Amino acid sequence: MRRTSLGDAVRGLLALAVLLAGCRGGETTTLKYLGERDLQHYRDVVLQQDFPVESEPRQIPETKPPHRLRDRSRDEVWDMTLEEAIRICLENATFLRTRNAFLSPANTLLLRPDNAPSVYDPAIQSTGFLFNQRSVEAALSDFDAQVSASMTWGRDERVSESRNVGFFPGDARIEETGRFRSQIQKTFAHSGIFSIQHNWDYSGLNNQFGGNRLFPSHFTSPGPNTPTLGFTYRQPLLAGAGTEFTRIAGPRGNVLNGVSGVAQGVMIARINEDISLTDFRIAVRNLVKDVEDAYWDLYLAYRTYDSEVMARNSALRTWREVRAKLETGSEGGGSADEAQARDNYYELRARAEDALHNIYFTELQLRRLIGLPVNDGKIIRPVDEPVAAAFEPDWRVALVEALTYRDELTRQKWAIKSFELQQKAAKNLVRPQLDFVSSYYINGFGDVLLGPSNGQRFHSAYQTLLNGSYTGWTLGFQFAMPLGLRAANTQLRNIELRLAKARAALTEQEREIALELAFAYQNLSRYYQLAQTNFNRRRAAERRMQAFEAEYKAGRTTLDLYLRSQISLAQAEIAYYNAITNYNKALNEFRFRKGTLLRDNNIHLEEGLWDPEAYIFALRRAWARTYAFDAESQMDTKPEEIAVCPVCRQLFLSGEALQEHLDEQHPESIGEPHAPPAETPPEPSEQDVSGMGRDANPAETSEPSGGNAAGPQAGAEPSDAADAAEAAEAAEAAESPAEEPRRTKLVVDRPRDPKDPFVPPLPAAMPSGAKHALTRSRSARSDGFLPPVPASSPVGGRSRGRLAEPDGLRRPSASGSENSADVTGGPDAVRASRTVVRTQHVQGPSDGGAVEEPRFLPPVPVGSRR
Repeated sequence: MRRTSLGDAVRGLLALAVLLAGCRGGETTTLKYLGERDLQHYRDVVLQQDFPVESEPRQIPETKPPHRLRDRSRDEVWDMTLEEAIRICLENATFLRTRNAFLSPANTLLLRPDNAPSVYDPAIQSTGFLFNQRSVEAALSDFDAQVSASMTWGRDERVSESRNVGFFPGDARIEETGRFRSQIQKTFAHSGIFSIQHNWDYSGLNNQFGGNRLFPSHFTSPGPNTPTLGFTYRQPLLAGAGTEFTRIAGPRGNVLNGVSGVAQGVMIARINEDISLTDFRIAVRNLVKDVEDAYWDLYLAYRTYDSEVMARNSALRTWREVRAKLETGSEGGGSADEAQARDNYYELRARAEDALHNIYFTELQLRRLIGLPVNDGKIIRPVDEPVAAAFEPDWRVALVEALTYRDELTRQKWAIKSFELQQKAAKNLVRPQLDFVSSYYINGFGDVLLGPSNGQRFHSAYQTLLNGSYTGWTLGFQFAMPLGLRAANTQLRNIELRLAKARAALTEQEREIALELAFAYQNLSRYYQLAQTNFNRRRAAERRMQAFEAEYKAGRTTLDLYLRSQISLAQAEIAYYNAITNYNKALNEFRFRKGTLLRDNNIHLEEGLWDPEAYIFALRRAWARTYAFDAESQMDTKPEEIAVCPVCRQLFLSGEALQEHLDEQHPESIGEPHAPPAETPPEPSEQDVSGMGRDANPAETSEPSGGNAAGPQAGAEPSDAADAAEAAEAAEAAESPAEEPRRTKLVVDRPRDPKDPFVPPLPAAMPSGAKHALTRSRSARSDGFLPPVPASSPVGGRSRGRLAEPDGLRRPSASGSENSADVTGGPDAVRASRTVVRTQHVQGPSDGGAVEEPRFLPPVPVGSRR
C-alpha cells in the first residue's frame, strides 16, 4: 500500500509541475553565451525570394552598346542580301522567334520557354515516354522481352516442443532454405504473351533419425503454379486481340487500366512525331517570313531616311536663302518668311532624326530574328532591291497549292488519322475479354542440384528435370466482362465525337485558308496599283516643286507654297517606297498563305548523318530484302499504310515497275506551249543611275544624299541578232550541268514529311541518336525566291533570283524627259528570264488620239538575270 501511495504522490507532483510550466509560457529566459559576437542569421520573415545556384556559370556575352540617335560613331556598313539573311537565320536558329513577340509582355520565350519552338522539339518528342507523349522507341519498349530473377536464402532455428518425426522434445529444429525464381516474358505484336519460367526450392533439415523425408536436404519444384521449368502462352481472342489493336493502342495490359486510353501504340507515337515535325516546319516557315518582312522593312527605313534627309537639306537651303535675303533686305526676305522657313526646317529635321532611329530599331529587330548580337561594330544595310514586275498568279492553281501544301492542314490530317486509328482500337474494346491460356511444365527433384549419377534414383535434381519424366500441362479459356461495358462505350463515343470535331475543323481550316489566300491575292493587286499611283504622284510632286521654285525665285508666288511643295515631294516619295515595299511583302505573304514559302526559298528537311554502323546494317538489310522471296501477295498489313513517300516508293521499285511508275508520273504527251506574243515588246535602255547613296553612313546627315536617277524609259525594238544571242544563252544554260548546291543545315531530329520529295529513305537500323537537318539548298542557276508562275498566268513561267536595282526604285531625274511620262496598264510581259516594257495605247484626254505610255515600274537591265 505504501508503494502505491508513494507512486501516486510522485505522479501528482509531476503533473502539477507540468501545469505550472504551461502557465508560464509567456515568460522568457535570458541566455548567456561565452564571448561577444554580433547577431547574425536573424530572420524576421518566413517568405523570401531566393535564386538558384548555377551549376554551370555562364559568361555574359560581350557586345557594344546599341546604335543610338545621339551616337555619331561611324560603323562599318554590312551590305546584306536577303539570301544571306535567311542563311544566317537558319544557321543561328536554336529557338525560333516570332517578330510580334518582341517587347510583348506575353513573350513565350521569356515566360514559358518550354513552350517556345526550338530545334530540340523533334528530338524531345522522339524520346518522349509519358502518356500521350510517347515516342516510337518508348512504344516499342512494350514489346521488349522482360527478364526477372531472384535468389534468396534463409535459416530457421526453433525448439521442438513435442515429439515430432526425427526430433525429441527440446531438440533444436534447424532448417535452411533457398529460393530461386526466374522468368522471361515476351509480348508479341499480335497481342499474344509467351513466358518461360525456371524455379527451384531448396530445403535442408537437421533430421538425424530420417523421419518422413527421402533426403535430409533436397531440391524440388515450388508447387503446382510454380513449376521447375514451365512454358505459358496467353492469346486474347476478343477484347484487345489482333495486330491492328496492339500497334495502335499498345498491349492490352497497358490499356484496360482505364488511364492511358488507346493512344499508346507505335502508330500513334509515329503520328505524334510527324505532328511535332510539322509544328517545327510551321515555326521555321513563320521565322523565314518574319525575316523577309523585317528585311524589306529595313529597306523601307533606309529609303524613308534618304527621302527625309533630302527634304531636310532642301529646307535648310531654303532657310539660308530666305535668311540671307532678310539680312540684306532683299525682296522676299521678310521676318515672317524667315520664321516659316526655319520652322519648316526643324520639322523636317525632326522627321529625319526619327527616320534614322527607325533604321536602328528595324535593324535591331532583324538582328534578333537572325540571331546576331546587339551590336558587332557593323550596321546592316539591305542591298537587294524589291521586285518591280507585276505578278498575277492563277487563282485556282494557288488555291489548290494552298490546300495541298499548308502545314496546318497536314497537321490536322495527321490528327484525324490518329483519331481514326483510335476509333478502331476503341471498337475492339467494346467486347468481352476472352483469352486462350495454356501451359506446359516439367518438374525436377534431387538430393543435389548438379552432380554425376551415382546409382541413386533422385541424386541429381537437374538430371531428373532433363529426363522429363514428371510433366504437366493446362489448357483452357478465361472470360471476363463488365456488365454493360459502360467504360468502353463511353471511350468509343468520346473518340467518335473528337473525330467528328477534327473533321469539321479541317473543313473550317480549308475555308479559313481560302479566305486568307483571297486576302493575300487581293493585296497583290492593291499594292501594285498603289505603287503605280504613288509613282505618278511622286513625278507630279517633283514637277510641282520645280514649278513653285521657279515662280518663287521669280517673285510670282509666296514662300509658303514653295515649302508645301517640298513637304509634298518627300511624302510622295515615301509613299511610293512604302507601296513598293508592301508589294514585296504581299508577295511574301502570298507564298506564305499558299504554303510554299519554304519550298520557294529552297528550304527542305533533310536527314543528318547517322552512326557509320547504321549504314552498314542498313546495307545488309537491303541485300537481304533483295534476295528475299516476294511475299507481298501473301501479306496483309495491319493497320494499312498511313503515310506515302513518293521518293521512297520509287527507290523500292525496280525494273519494269519503276519504269511504269515513271511513265504514270511523267507522260510523254506534253501540252502545246503558249504562243509567243504577236508583237515583240520594246527593249528597255540601260541608264547610268544611282541609288540613295549606299556608301554613306546613316548617321551622317549634314549633306544631301546621292544624285537622282532617271525614271522609266521606253527603249527601241530588239534586233534579230539580240534574239539569237538570247536564245543561244538560254540553250547554253539549259545544257550546262548544274553546280553542286550550297547547303545550310539546321539540326533537328527524325524528320518524316510524306510530301517532301527531298527526304531520303530511312536506314533499316535507326539508332536513338539519329539526327536530321533542315537544309536550304541553292542552285547556281535557280537562286530565286519567287514561286514558279503557272503556265496559264499572263506572265508565264520564270525563276526569280537576286534582282539588279530597278530604275523605278531610284529617283526620277529632275529634268523630266519625254520618256518619263505617267504610267498605267496591266501585267508585264516576262520573256527569256527578264522583264521588258509593254506599251499601251491610251485614249488621249483632249485630241482623242493614241498616247503611247510605258508600263509601270521600269525593267531590269538586259544583262541581269532574274
